[in-house]
Amino acid sequence: GLKTAVIILVGEDPDGQAMISVLNQEGVNTQFGVQVVPNGNTAHSFLFVDPESRHQTFYYPGVSDCEEIKLRLEKHAQAKWGVITVGNAQHNRSALNWMVENKVSILWSHRNDSRAFPDDLIVHLAGVSKIVVLNNHEAQAIKETLEIDSIAELLEYGPQAIILTKGAQGSQIITADDIIEIPAVAPNRMLDPTGAGDAFTAGVLLGLQHEFPLNICCQLGAVVSSFVIEAWGCQTNLPKLAEIKARYHQSFGELDL
Repeated sequence: GLKTAVIILVGEDPDGQAMISVLNQEGVNTQFGVQVVPNGNTAHSFLFVDPESRHQTFYYPGVSDCEEIKLRLEKHAQAKWGVITVGNAQHNRSALNWMVENKVSILWSHRNDSRAFPDDLIVHLAGVSKIVVLNNHEAQAIKETLEIDSIAELLEYGPQAIILTKGAQGSQIITADDIIEIPAVAPNRMLDPTGAGDAFTAGVLLGLQHEFPLNICCQLGAVVSSFVIEAWGCQTNLPKLAEIKARYHQSFGELDL
């Protein structure tokens, strides 16, 4: 139900065209933020999971490693929130600078990938992001990079809040004034956690767009991520708004969405 757009490079191959088609079907604006690279191959991720739920991820960057990025972003200048996550570091810098120049509030969804987030970019992101979302593993990496003892010290760089996700233990909102614990929402069945972190962030953004308090935003994140866990794949079980409202009501009470 939100107006969203994506900044991405895809190849001029069937996979790239299929990706654009799926995004359009979901109502995502692809007119200005999608760059199609002629004769290029779209990036791929391959996830291998064993019976003990241990996994390895292999990533082929394809055109996402192109040096040049030429996007018409002017139409997105009225965006309330911009999300920076794992990707080509040079492209992230370009998008980040555009967001700062246009006063777009930044949510940094960190991934522990030193190629995507070299040390200088981590310092820059820490200084301009309004909200940082990360898990315990990613928090440890940031502490080592910034040489801080507690992830709460990241607030001194500029963020208003840190959201620490803890899987089945829920999430934690860390601000200069308080630490708030948010419980997880139990899925109907547990099949595949892949994509749950991104789904959580999407739920948080749904709340931010409605200008809800951050605790409600994280509750929405917990609701959305609970659906993704119920099916194999990152996006095969994303909920519609009515499903979100119903499960939120069941877990936390009434909410006017």
